[in-house]
Amino acid sequence: MLDELDPLSKLEAAVREFQARELDPTEDDPKRVRAVIDGLEVEFCSMVRRGQQRGDHLIAGNITAASWISQTCGMSVPSAFDRVCVGKQLESMPMVAGA
Repeated sequence: MLDELDPLSKLEAAVREFQARELDPTEDDPKRVRAVIDGLEVEFCSMVRRGQQRGDHLIAGNITAASWISQTCGMSVPSAFDRVCVGKQLESMPMVAGA
């Protein structure tokens, strides 16, 4: 069944499985967890930048991509704006985006 799921559904399932694990403080590894979060942040920034380029925010009735992301994702407008800027910067740094 899992093979039939799209990549995002697989990620959601993996997160649920991770969160449901039996906690063992000796296995805490905040550095690895942060690295995973950072990788997902790169994906998010690239995704919202592509949405901006497609005009997704205009379809939703927003003037700016940042206001659209803010409403859609429950973020502050400045935080959403930062993510769009990072996504734009990643376009010129393909090796960083691929890391």
